[in-house]
Amino acid sequence: MQIDPKDSAQKWLLPATLLGAFCLPVLAGTSPDMDRARALTVGCQGCHGDSGEGQGSLPPLRTLDQAQFIQRFQSFALEEHAASVMHRIALGYTADEIRLMAQLLATETPDR
Repeated sequence: MQIDPKDSAQKWLLPATLLGAFCLPVLAGTSPDMDRARALTVGCQGCHGDSGEGQGSLPPLRTLDQAQFIQRFQSFALEEHAASVMHRIALGYTADEIRLMAQLLATETPDR
């Protein structure tokens, strides 16, 4: 099938689709990094609560600023901070992933 360049619907379909695909997340207030951060923090919810508010003896994550979160997470990876399972969990994240999670938890409202 030949695309007729005179047909405005066909002429603008691809550019409009690409523009929408790249602009809609920005207009909606999301970004690929923050979407990735949300995916990374899903595992935290099981112990620290759905909004990072803390549960029982497990501390809240939302009260930490970015630097505190990163420092605490890295201290778990280095086994500098006492914990039952966080040492192993922390080893599974890269520095970039830890930074993304810290940024999300410090900036996004609890009712994700």
